[in-house]
Amino acid sequence: MRRADAGAALGADQARVAETGVKAMIPVGRPFLDYVLSGLADAGLAEVCLVIGPEHRAVRDYYGGAAAPTRVRVAFAVQQQPLGTADAVAAAAGVVGDRDFLVLNSDNYYRWKPTGRWRPWTALAWWPSSATR
Repeated sequence: MRRADAGAALGADQARVAETGVKAMIPVGRPFLDYVLSGLADAGLAEVCLVIGPEHRAVRDYYGGAAAPTRVRVAFAVQQQPLGTADAVAAAAGVVGDRDFLVLNSDNYYRWKPTGRWRPWTALAWWPSSATR
């Protein structure tokens, strides 16, 4: 995993989560993806589709259970194999349909201005498996 500061070390919990390949779940007070979802809600998006691998059941359990966000609806799509961004988008086709959507990697934080202009859009948050890098 790349770091902003090459001398910085991950904490034990962060390193354990990073080894699973689901960097969006690395705890930074709470899972990093919580901040991404909150930012999308701030921007006015109402629905997010998390594209996950079949082995990422913990993500579905976390965001589909007690920790489900209250400001955005979360749906899930499964990408059977880590074949890249276009394949992840194709995996989400059943959720998105013919609506406009925004694709982003869920292990990056994007600062959004709360304009509401994204409200009719659906966000696809996708994290590439380490096998694709």
